[in-house]
Amino acid sequence: MEWLTCKENSRHFFKNGYVKGSWDHSGEKNGKAILSEHDVEDIRRRFTGKWGEKAQFAREFGVSHGCICNILADRSWVGRWLD
Repeated sequence: MEWLTCKENSRHFFKNGYVKGSWDHSGEKNGKAILSEHDVEDIRRRFTGKWGEKAQFAREFGVSHGCICNILADRSWVGRWLD
C-alpha cells in the first residue's frame, strides 16, 4: 500500500489492468443470479402475452413475478436478447 494522488491512483488503476468490465457482475457473472442467459432468452422467446403467463414463468424458473416483468420490459438483462 502506498500514498498516491488521485491522478497517480487513476494511472495505477488502468496500468494494472483494472479496466471497464473487470468488475462487471451483470447477468450470470453475478454470484446471486438465479437465471442464466439461456433462461432469459427462453422466457422472452416463449412469452405470448397470455393472462397468467408471467406468474407461470416465475414459478417455473423460481423467481418473482416482478423479475419476469423486468426481463420482458428490458429493465433487467438488457442487451442480452438476440433475435
